[in-house]
Amino acid sequence: MKRARRAGILLIAGAIPWALRAVDSRTGGLTLLETADARATALGEAATALTGDLSGVAYNPAALTTMEFSQFLSQFETSPGEVRTGLLAGGWTNQRVGLAASVAYLDAGTIDIVPTLGPSVTRRAQQDFVGSLSAGAALAEGFRVGVTGKFLTSRLAEEASATAVAGDAGLLINLFTPGLRLGASAQNVGSGVTYRSVEDPLPTFYRVGLSFEARSPEEEASTFGLGGPWYMQMGQGRSRFWGGADAVVDRWGNVVGAFGFEWELARRAALRVGGRVGGEDPGVTGGVGVWLQRWRVDYSIQLVDELTDRHRFTLSYFWRTDGE
Repeated sequence: MKRARRAGILLIAGAIPWALRAVDSRTGGLTLLETADARATALGEAATALTGDLSGVAYNPAALTTMEFSQFLSQFETSPGEVRTGLLAGGWTNQRVGLAASVAYLDAGTIDIVPTLGPSVTRRAQQDFVGSLSAGAALAEGFRVGVTGKFLTSRLAEEASATAVAGDAGLLINLFTPGLRLGASAQNVGSGVTYRSVEDPLPTFYRVGLSFEARSPEEEASTFGLGGPWYMQMGQGRSRFWGGADAVVDRWGNVVGAFGFEWELARRAALRVGGRVGGEDPGVTGGVGVWLQRWRVDYSIQLVDELTDRHRFTLSYFWRTDGE
C-alpha cells in the first residue's frame, strides 16, 4: 500500500507541471517559473532584454535599474482544471542600484487518493510557495548586472514535501544604436527538488535576448500633456514600440525561441502579442495593458490548445521615491 501511495504522489509531481506548461518531463520545481507577470507572458516571455518595470526581472535581474518608478504588483491566474497561481512583488530603484522581492504560490486543487485498502480520501494535490530577493546595479553607462536568490517549498498530497534553493544572474547592455539592448541570464541554477527519495533537477535555463525600443517624436508628447502629473510622464508621455526576441536553452540543450511586440499609446493603453517556437510548448500569446493614473491593469492569454489556455491578470501600482 505504501508503494502504491508513493507512486501516486510521484505521479502528481509529474502531472501538475505538465498542466502548467510543457517543459521537459525530467524537470521538477516548475513553480520557480511562476514569478512572471502578465506583461511578460503576453510578450511570449521574450523578456531577457525587457526594461521599464518589474516585468523583466523574473527573466533577467539586471533589468532592475531600468525601472522608471518604484512598483508593487499583485497577480492572479486561472489555468486548466483547478490549478491556481498568484504573485505579490515589489521593486525600488534609483537607477544606480535596485532591489526587489516577490512571493509566488501554486494551488493545484484537490485530488482523490484511493489506497489499496481502506476508503478514499480527498487532499490538496500540490501546494507550493516561492520567495525571491533580487538586487541589481548599473556598473557603467549602458551596462547593468543583477542577481536573484530563490527558495521553494512544495507539498504533495499533504504527505510528501520538499525544498530547493536556486539563483538567477544576468547582464543587460545598451548597444550602439539608441533603443537597442542585449540581455543574457541564467535562471534557476541550483540543487534539485526531492520528494521522498526521488530527485528532479530544477528548470534551469540559459537565455540570450535582443530588444529594440522606439518612441514617437517629441511633438506627440506635448499633445498628451507632458506638463501633467508625474504618472502621465512615465516613459516621457510618448507612444512607444517595443520588440524583442530570445533564444532559450535548457540544461539538456533543448532550444526554444520566443518573440514579442508591444505598442503603447502615451501611457493610456498597450497592445501586446508574442509567441514561442520550437520545443514542446509552441504557442501564441497576447494581452493588453491599461493605465489608470498611478495604476496599471495587465491581462495576458497563452493560447496553446483547448486544454492549456492560461489567463493572467496583474494589477500594478507605481510611485516615486521622492514622495511626490
